Amino acid sequence: MNSEINVFINKYVKEIRNNNAAFFAGAGFSKESGYVDWKTLLESIASELGIEVEKEHDLVALAQYCYNKHQNRGIINDVIFEEFLKQKEETTFFWKI
Repeated sequence: MNSEINVFINKYVKEIRNNNAAFFAGAGFSKESGYVDWKTLLESIASELGIEVEKEHDLVALAQYCYNKHQNRGIINDVIFEEFLKQKEETTFFWKI
């Protein structure tokens, strides 16, 4: 292991012991539990707008385009709520961290 990684690990362990550490996870972190990533979440919105989500790299701009077109967040909110209200399978994935 290189020295930069060792320095990081030592500092991070120290902060954990001092109850001063945080863990940041990306949007795809919960995918193993059955939740969608951003691209999958926005598929229906992109389709409604005539955009191929697989060719789109700026998903924030896609969500903004939807907002601008409809002048509200209603469609975006509905997609988020519908997805996260679905029952997901509980996994031990999160407990491994």
